[in-house]
Amino acid sequence: MKITIPAVFGVFVGILITAPASGGRYVIEVYNDSLGKMIIQRPAVPGNRFSLEYMHSIQLHPVVENFTFDKQGDIILTDQIIMDHGHGLPEPSPKDHWRLVDDKIHIYNINKRIGTIVLRVSFLHDQFLVFGSFRLNLVKVARGGQRIIISVHRFEE
Repeated sequence: MKITIPAVFGVFVGILITAPASGGRYVIEVYNDSLGKMIIQRPAVPGNRFSLEYMHSIQLHPVVENFTFDKQGDIILTDQIIMDHGHGLPEPSPKDHWRLVDDKIHIYNINKRIGTIVLRVSFLHDQFLVFGSFRLNLVKVARGGQRIIISVHRFEE
């Protein structure tokens, strides 16, 4: 099955990315590891931001996780927005950076190096990978339970 990504995404990336990073170029890849197929591969620059938006499987509350990546291509969790705390969700402590915004808990300045993101596509709820105004619904490009790997790769010029 061939996946077609709307052309508007390419236009958006072209507007967002004005120059390649020195020492190489970078791409963000979304790979379906269960099928051994690339879903999307797009150019990016260190510091670009992207998000995962999903419904927590136990708490059934929306979660937003925001990421960036560095010059080594490591993905970094920068902040999270959650509606509640509980099993499987972070609970901010007094030493954490957090605030209440619109009845949601915004935990910021996390800056946790993750490397790559590995997740299973939901059977029940939409899951979005968001680049600015572009929203890729992972449920539409992979089946529930399939393993997705989100990574950044650097190529020397």
